Amino acid sequence: MSGNNSKLSGKDRVTAARLLRLAARRQRPTAAQLAYLRRGLDEPEGRLPLFNGQGQRFNERTIQSCIEQGWVEPWFDDPTDSDWTVCRLTSSGTAVAGNGNGRAKQA
Repeated sequence: MSGNNSKLSGKDRVTAARLLRLAARRQRPTAAQLAYLRRGLDEPEGRLPLFNGQGQRFNERTIQSCIEQGWVEPWFDDPTDSDWTVCRLTSSGTAVAGNGNGRAKQA
């Protein structure tokens, strides 16, 4: 294997390092995401509630971003309201919620 093919130019190294930092940052949940994820830790099959402990509905953007990160997956549509999707934790979501993946990122 040629050593020249595996070396990156200075600009490429900077770009690669930046992409790695961005990817690492995306893996830390915000405080709102972490609160949502932790609600599923003690629920059967990791089911996530639609409402927080104060009876307020979780923000749809929070739920969608957790789906995009792969921390939760849609489980079924709520039969009482077709706009609500009940989700459950994935294994990576359980890991993130269980240890907070270090600490929550500031929103």
